[in-house]
Amino acid sequence: MPSASKNVRDFLTVNSENHDFLPLRLSISDLDVGSLRFIRSFNVTVQDKSGNSVPVPVLPVHQEKWAEAKNNWAHLTDEGGKEVTMPFMALRRSGVKQSDDPLKRSTIPVKRLFPYTKVPIIENGQERGYDYYDIPQAPRIDITYELTFVSHYLMDTNEIYKTLLADVFNEYQGYFKINGHYVQMTLGEASEEGTTEDIKADNFYKIVFPLTLHGKIVDHTKFKKIKSITKIRVDIK
Repeated sequence: MPSASKNVRDFLTVNSENHDFLPLRLSISDLDVGSLRFIRSFNVTVQDKSGNSVPVPVLPVHQEKWAEAKNNWAHLTDEGGKEVTMPFMALRRSGVKQSDDPLKRSTIPVKRLFPYTKVPIIENGQERGYDYYDIPQAPRIDITYELTFVSHYLMDTNEIYKTLLADVFNEYQGYFKINGHYVQMTLGEASEEGTTEDIKADNFYKIVFPLTLHGKIVDHTKFKKIKSITKIRVDIK
């Protein structure tokens, strides 16, 4: 039976792009940025009254702006400070916790390091030896987000349902890479609300899509160089 050490080492090797021979860093901030890019990569559009496709921007909404934004969607701004008009989507992180899936949590009860790889030592363009590294098993986390779609028109909500359910999350989940690591995002049950019953209000329709990113944290500061081996060239005349 394969050892736990071998299973962890094989998983890290298969799921990492080792441009620097070691797994690339993966922080909560990296996961936030990667999730935003994933949603934006689908270039979601709706149709206007003339049948032309209108891009739907996806805006990051941080905690400090959330209370203001949810009560005043009409004046939401993008990263450059430009006011955005409906329709648009806003992505907000709502929580971070250890993974609920026992198969995706750390399975080693102590903070053990595992042999991972050897990194060549290059001097003057020539390989002079190797540094050997041990790294810990990456802890698994779940990050929850709310993706909110807002529009003045009911037909736009139908279009956004079709796009997210049939294209983005057609199998209830989406896989993508962040810093060379595969992560998974799942879609929960959407909820609707709006102001269409108040004739004096700026009427709009709103759909909130709950998303969960199943990721991990890779911390370079926990990597340990255990030894170095230097090649010695011997000339025999």
